[in-house]
Amino acid sequence: MRKHGKRIVISISALVLVIAILAFTSLAIKHQNDVKHQNQITAEAKKKSSIKVKKEKQEKQKKQEDRAISEAVKDPDASSIATSTSKQTIQKNNFSNIFIKQLTSEKLPVKVQTILIKDQTATIILQDNIKQKDIKTYLDNYAKTVAIALQVADQNSDNEITTIKIARQISLKNGSQFGIATLWDGDQLKNNSNLKVEDTTADNLIPNASRYEFSGSIWSNFDQKQKNVYTNHITSGKAEDNNEFNTWFDNSTHKQD
Repeated sequence: MRKHGKRIVISISALVLVIAILAFTSLAIKHQNDVKHQNQITAEAKKKSSIKVKKEKQEKQKKQEDRAISEAVKDPDASSIATSTSKQTIQKNNFSNIFIKQLTSEKLPVKVQTILIKDQTATIILQDNIKQKDIKTYLDNYAKTVAIALQVADQNSDNEITTIKIARQISLKNGSQFGIATLWDGDQLKNNSNLKVEDTTADNLIPNASRYEFSGSIWSNFDQKQKNVYTNHITSGKAEDNNEFNTWFDNSTHKQD
């Protein structure tokens, strides 16, 4: 009888222990789940906060860019635009969208820094952002980019663009300036708008511009044979001299302090 009583006591104790363990385990699991849930809530809150901050930052940046473009369009020839070497100022429109898309498609090693349109004139500035193998490569890639711009202006912009000014910067020891710039309008724009990009070189395109101008640093690297291509003129073209174009080129020189 005593043995039977002991077994009952032991069984009850074991049962109580099991119940206690189960209760503790259940509480522990509940605590873990609560902690996990709270962590998820915290993580989601942080994520939402981060997204909100990022969105606000993007909106602020876009407003600043829009304001900068709005100001730049008022005077696309300003020295502050011509001498910029890092800040992109690209006015979004039909011309710029198609131009950049085609430029990307051709995989040319050039980077667009500025596209501004005012009074049917597109002003384009390319960065000297990649180390060039030689002057020929630098100029030929520029010429291919010009060919694309002429095509887009003639074929895709519904007469939105009647004049193109396009320059490419060149880095100097103490700053930068335009290495080459060309102006295209009238017959020169129309007659050169169907060139095959892959076949276009500086020597077969630039002399046909309404106006062109090289920097002294580029011109001094030409041998006499290449200077003859440009009839020994560092600046010339099919049209008469253009003071606005000349000023734009002159404004491009930027010297570091």
